[in-house]
Amino acid sequence: MNSKVTSLIVSVFFLSLVSIFGRLLFPISGFINTFFGYLVVLIITFLVILFKKNLNDTILKKKKKTVLFLALGQLGSAAFFLQAIQTIDIAIAGLLLYSAPIWIVIYYLITKEEKLGKEIIIPLILGIIGLILVFGPENIFNPSQIGIGLVFGLLSGISYSISFIAARKIKDEYKTATIVFWNHLIGVVVLLPLLFFLPFTLTPTTSLYFLGIGLSWTFGYFLLYYSLKFVKAQLASIIAIFEPVFFTLWGLMFFQEYISLLAWIGGGILLINIYLINRQINK
Repeated sequence: MNSKVTSLIVSVFFLSLVSIFGRLLFPISGFINTFFGYLVVLIITFLVILFKKNLNDTILKKKKKTVLFLALGQLGSAAFFLQAIQTIDIAIAGLLLYSAPIWIVIYYLITKEEKLGKEIIIPLILGIIGLILVFGPENIFNPSQIGIGLVFGLLSGISYSISFIAARKIKDEYKTATIVFWNHLIGVVVLLPLLFFLPFTLTPTTSLYFLGIGLSWTFGYFLLYYSLKFVKAQLASIIAIFEPVFFTLWGLMFFQEYISLLAWIGGGILLINIYLINRQINK
C-alpha cells in the first residue's frame, strides 16, 4: 500500500479517537473539551513553527475572511460533535457529522460557485434519505421529540460543510501549519469565555483526556493535510468513509452502543452518498 494512502488512513483513525476521549469526559461540556483539545493543538503547532524557524507562516496576507470562515466551520464541527456525543450514540453523531456533503451540494447548487451536473441529483436524494433514517423518521415528523444531541450532531455536519467550502478556496494559499495554527488560535479565542460559565474540574484524569483529544487532532490533521497533497481526491473521499466506521466501532467496543436497524440502513446509504458526492465535487 502507498505510504501516502497509509498516512491518510492513519489520520482518519487518529481523528476518530477524539470521540472516545470526549465521551469519557462526560459530563464536562463538549465545548470545554474542544477548548482544551484546541489549546494542545495550538501549542504544538506553534512549537513546530518555532522549531522550523518559520514565524512568517503565522502571518495572514490574503483571504483573511475565508480563513475566518474555515476556522469557525472547523470549530463548529468539532465542538458540536463533542457536545452531541454527550447525549447520543457516537455512531449516530459521526454519521450526522458526515452529512456535510449534502449541505455542500445544496450550497453549490444555490450559489453556483461550482458547476455540478444533473448526475449530482441522485446522490443528493440518496443522502437526504440516509440522513432522515439516521436522524430518525419519528423525529422528522414529530419535531417536539428531537433531542438536543441530534441537533448538535446536525449542526456539526453543517459546520463541517462550511470548513470544506472555505478550505477549497485557500488550499493553495497557505501552508498546512499556517492553516492549523490560525484555525486553533481563533477557536481558542472564541471558546475562552465559556471557561467562566461552564463547570469543569482539572484533575489528572481529565487533563489526560484533554491531552488525548489534542494529540489525536494534532496527529490527525497534520497527517491528513500532508496526505491530501499527494493522494487523489477521489481516493481520499473513499478513505474518509472509514471515520464513521471507526466511530461505530468505538461506540460498540468501549460503550456498548447498539444502533437501530434503520440507523444501520441510513448510515450505509449516507456513506455511499459521501463517496458519490465527493467524486462529483472533486472531479
